[in-house]
Amino acid sequence: MTQSSLQTIFKKTEKGMLALKVRDHALSFKLRSLLIMVDGIKTVEQLGQVTTSGADVQEHIDLLHEQEFVQVVSSPVASATSANAVQPAPTAATVATPQTAAMPSLQNAIKQSTKNLIDLLGPNSDSLCMQLEKCKSIDQYNERILAFRKVISGMRNETIANDFVKNAIL
Repeated sequence: MTQSSLQTIFKKTEKGMLALKVRDHALSFKLRSLLIMVDGIKTVEQLGQVTTSGADVQEHIDLLHEQEFVQVVSSPVASATSANAVQPAPTAATVATPQTAAMPSLQNAIKQSTKNLIDLLGPNSDSLCMQLEKCKSIDQYNERILAFRKVISGMRNETIANDFVKNAIL
C-alpha cells in the first residue's frame, strides 16, 4: 500500500467520477463521502478535517488511489524538487485578480456546504455535491445553493431547506 503525505493533493479520475455517478456499491459511505470531497485543491490533511473519514483519511485516500478512483495532482516530494528551480517572473496570468482572491472563500463555502449536504441527505447528496464542486464563481455557487432549496425541501422539509440556504449563501 502506498502511503500518501498529508500535503498530497488528489483529484478524481474518470473511474472515480463514474463510480459516483452510478453509485458504485463497492464504495462504502465513508469512501464515497471522501471521493465526493476530492477536488484537486484540498490536501489530504484538509480532507480529513471536513469528511466523515476523520483520522482514517490517509488510509481511505490510499485505498481510493490504489483502486484508481483518484490520482495525485501534487505531492510534497514534487514540490520540494521544484522549489530549487528558478521561479518565473509573475505574469498577468499569475497575478491575483479580485475573482481569484475570492477563491479561498468560495472553496471554503463549497467545502462546508458539501459537508452539510452529506449530513442532511447522506448518499442522496452525491449529485448536488458534484454540482457544487464545479462552481467557478460566487454567483454560480449562490445560484446552485438557491436551486437546492427545493430539492432539500422535498427530501427533508422546508425549514431545514431554508436553514441550509441561509447558512450556505455568500
